Amino acid sequence: MRVALVYSRRTWEIDEIEREMQRRGVEILSFRPSDFSLMIDDELRVLPEIQVDAIYFRGPGKGSWEEITARMNIFKILNMRIPVVNSPESIERCVDKMEATIRLFSAGIPVPETLITENDEISEIFVRRIGRAIKKPLFGSRGEGVRIIERGEKGYLQRFLEHGGRDIRTFVIGRKVLGAVYRIKEGSPITNVARGGRTEICELDDELKELSILSARALGAEICGVDIAEEGGRRYVLEVNSSPSWKGFQKATQINVASEIAEYFLKGCPEHKEFMKRRIWGKM
Repeated sequence: MRVALVYSRRTWEIDEIEREMQRRGVEILSFRPSDFSLMIDDELRVLPEIQVDAIYFRGPGKGSWEEITARMNIFKILNMRIPVVNSPESIERCVDKMEATIRLFSAGIPVPETLITENDEISEIFVRRIGRAIKKPLFGSRGEGVRIIERGEKGYLQRFLEHGGRDIRTFVIGRKVLGAVYRIKEGSPITNVARGGRTEICELDDELKELSILSARALGAEICGVDIAEEGGRRYVLEVNSSPSWKGFQKATQINVASEIAEYFLKGCPEHKEFMKRRIWGKM
């Protein structure tokens, strides 16, 4: 079996994936997202014309809007012929917080009250009614640009959940929820490990499993982290991360995530085939 790893930055996670796949006899080819080009002549051809069984795609990396759009379109072409995990479409849905929230809500998954607006008056009324809000950039991850506001502002706003500086991260591969951890940062609404949060083991109950699988499927994500907050005995899905880090998760749970991912690829990425069959991702 041959698998292409496509990533913009060499991380501990990539090292782990490479090691676990090679242990299983998988041949690894490594690429940057910008390494690929699209040739349109007698047919659509992605260059270089790689011969692999699957692609593990960690996202388009940084670049201008034009560069990122071109990269994603190239991987959509590749995904017609080779399983690309996660698919470009699912990555777009997860990264775009507005679309992600709409899809989660439409699937019946509980999300915090949310306002996306360019209207100062509507924003002020919303924040006044709920007391405090979290403002997030529409595109982003790792807690970057997230802050509490007490007055109305334009943008993507969510009701501030009184979760005590603790939320939950679950890890999903296909239809399997590997486990759950608490992400803790006392006195802060931003619990991301990348922002100084720490992890502790969390009991994976049936409700967490169901919320995680439903959230992943709503966005078409095969390998993802699902962030869930608790308030007043209720749970709310905050977001789905299509390119999750897992060092803190693995330390707390003692689960070898890279091994689980390698096994998923060896099985032929079964959930990918199911999504394609159900046309969740649509056609170009």
